[in-house]
Amino acid sequence: MEQKLPFQNPKIAYSYDDLVVSCTYNADTCNITDFVEYYNPSYGICQQFNAGGDYNSSRAGPLYGLRMVIKTDQSLYLPWIESSGVILSINSQVLTRFYHLLQEN
Repeated sequence: MEQKLPFQNPKIAYSYDDLVVSCTYNADTCNITDFVEYYNPSYGICQQFNAGGDYNSSRAGPLYGLRMVIKTDQSLYLPWIESSGVILSINSQVLTRFYHLLQEN
């Protein structure tokens, strides 16, 4: 029997479907097929949009580029804390994801 790593346990990690309420890119709907899931030792399960570099945007404004509504399920956590959030990282296609975490001190 293959042993699963802790981050592969669906009970302790959020999936795309758990988090994303809506997603558009350049005013077109995007979905789970536009994302690649990977594991980061500091942040856990992560989603990467446009991993293949297929999408480009040449327009500015609120309808263009990546637009997402993310669900944080704040009520499941500490009831006396009124804030919650997600970490969003925007980087070039040629950079390693979270490369600063891989550098030695």
